[in-house]
Amino acid sequence: MKLALELIEKIIKISGNPIIDGIIIAFIGFLSFLVAFGLVGVIFNSIGKYDSKNMSDAHWAIRLMVFLGLTFIFVKMAQFFAWIFSFKWWVYLIIICSIFLLGVVTWIINLIIKTINQT
Repeated sequence: MKLALELIEKIIKISGNPIIDGIIIAFIGFLSFLVAFGLVGVIFNSIGKYDSKNMSDAHWAIRLMVFLGLTFIFVKMAQFFAWIFSFKWWVYLIIICSIFLLGVVTWIINLIIKTINQT
């Protein structure tokens, strides 16, 4: 089990912890199975053809697309949360707030100077 989790961590790094990554990958796999199963049922019910080979091929194609899409989303979410809780985020926030505050102060000073010059 540990070897499988380490292999998953080498291929897909979500959180950096192989156990958590394995749980997330298992959840994504289960969710992609459910979505693919439901979509294949809806598609082939609307067509009216029930060919087992075509249904299986469609199921695996949809399942793979959903799995890759959800994995991409989960990886980006993990990267976003890691960035939010990193030191860089606070530095960027301070810089952005300082620039905004400097702009507001400059704007107010310009308004005051224009008001004084008009009178």
